[in-house]
Amino acid sequence: MIPELFTLLAETTPEKISPAAVGVIIGSIIASLFSAGLIGKKMGEGNVKAHIVNDPVMVRMAEEFVPRREFEKLEVAVSLNCQEAKALFAQTMAAIAQQNQQLTRTIENQNGRLTKKIEEFGSSAFRGRKEIWEQVNEQRDRLAAVEVHTDVASKLQKLGDSIEKLASQSQQ
Repeated sequence: MIPELFTLLAETTPEKISPAAVGVIIGSIIASLFSAGLIGKKMGEGNVKAHIVNDPVMVRMAEEFVPRREFEKLEVAVSLNCQEAKALFAQTMAAIAQQNQQLTRTIENQNGRLTKKIEEFGSSAFRGRKEIWEQVNEQRDRLAAVEVHTDVASKLQKLGDSIEKLASQSQQ
């Protein structure tokens, strides 16, 4: 009920609250607090039972807390585990470094072989292009020679035709 009254008080503006309403709210808060105190006091007086335990305080603490010896054993176990973890980490890093070196060498070897193959293909391609162009040039020279011979033949044909004309004219 008290939280509802506080929310009602927070939601309203000062113009809407009358002095009587503020008095009622404050009175109800005081009354509820007073009644809660009385109820708590009566509950405390009526049901008080002394419960004495024969266990000393140290025994209770032993049940709730770890003894010093066990804690020291735990510290030793943790430090040993930490040392083992460091040793395993060092071994793992050494293995990774070794594998890294092996893979680096393998990659370098593969790159070297690949470079040689590329150079071989490049030089063989150059030799192949060179041979092709040499053959093309030879064919061009042969074709030029055939054209020259063809031109001579046509010139000889013309020369022969002119001689025949002259011979036929001289016979007439």
